Amino acid sequence: MNHFYQESYINHYFIKLTWITFALSGWVTMEPAPFDLLVLILLVVCCFTCYLKFGPFMILPLILVWTFLLCNLFSMFFMNNFSSSVHYFLITVYLAVFWLMVVGLLNKDSERISSAILYGYVFAGVSSALIGILAYFHLIPYSESFLLFDRIKGLFQDPNVFGPFLVPVAMLSILFIESSSTKKKTILWMSIFVLTSAAVFLSFSRAAWINYFVSFSVLLGLWIVLSQNQWTFIKRASYFVGILFILMIGALVVMNIPSIHSMFETRLGLQGYDEDRFSTQLNVLETLIQRPFGIGPGQSDSISGYSPHSLYVRVLGENGILGFALFILFLFITWLRSLYLAISDRTAIALLCTACLLGLFINSLVIDTLHWRHFWLLLAIPWMPIRKIKSSNEEE
Repeated sequence: MNHFYQESYINHYFIKLTWITFALSGWVTMEPAPFDLLVLILLVVCCFTCYLKFGPFMILPLILVWTFLLCNLFSMFFMNNFSSSVHYFLITVYLAVFWLMVVGLLNKDSERISSAILYGYVFAGVSSALIGILAYFHLIPYSESFLLFDRIKGLFQDPNVFGPFLVPVAMLSILFIESSSTKKKTILWMSIFVLTSAAVFLSFSRAAWINYFVSFSVLLGLWIVLSQNQWTFIKRASYFVGILFILMIGALVVMNIPSIHSMFETRLGLQGYDEDRFSTQLNVLETLIQRPFGIGPGQSDSISGYSPHSLYVRVLGENGILGFALFILFLFITWLRSLYLAISDRTAIALLCTACLLGLFINSLVIDTLHWRHFWLLLAIPWMPIRKIKSSNEEE
């Protein structure tokens, strides 16, 4: 009996530590971020308490991820800069370990861990979005610290990371608006949706806008198609119309602000650095002719002195054709499992991952997302147990 209470006591504080870890995932103005330090603490605790569990279905993704890392290691034989290559490789290894840890946690205690992760992530997104919007309108001290070239970056280093980080929070709030049991909760989630959607827009990240649109479209499509009956279908379709109305009204309001309208028009056109991006991508791909096994982790930047700004170009150029094929296969089977999880369990977290992963895959065409923490988080969630989780969209 004492052992049972002791274990429950440990589990209680472990869940709190998990929530705190992901609540700080939106604060990455420094490297390593507080989130990374807490992840290491979580990992140590997991190792000592055996709080990780893996099923046989993890064999294939594990083989793909670790073989991809071996391709990274092999490509280092062709690197030009040893220190930068090792540094980049170690970050990739860390994120792969982070992915594995999240998968293990979700398989050990999927219901409580998934709730801790989701609500911690929502807190991180809302905090960063609120600070960013207040800074944009100069309503808080040191506003410029949270902006970059008149674009919101919040507690991130780059608006192009800040915007996509908020997309899952906005999508989750859509699901929770419908499932809220009280008006207060409905108003709360509606406020979160408006806040995070506005912050994504004011990041003025074109990739984030596309990410948002794709995630929004896929989520609502799945949400309506998977309706269990005609009444639910009609109800969700009406929510869809209502959400679109809110987005249209919000867009009209903010576009009447001259500075926002001007920035929007500017961001819609080609930017001066777009040509640098495309030329760098071409140069990286051309290296495959001489080095089909890749040029080494993190070496794309050294070719033209500029980042290729594409996950796929970076992986292909740096890790070679085999490394690229393994990574793409890993992304594909993860999304398929997420889709299967969404269809079979119909939980908010499965719907969220299916939609947001597809949005991030499109986002990754023009942004290098390999070292985004929330990218690897979304890649981990679909590997939680199927048909063993309580519906996450049923709030207590």
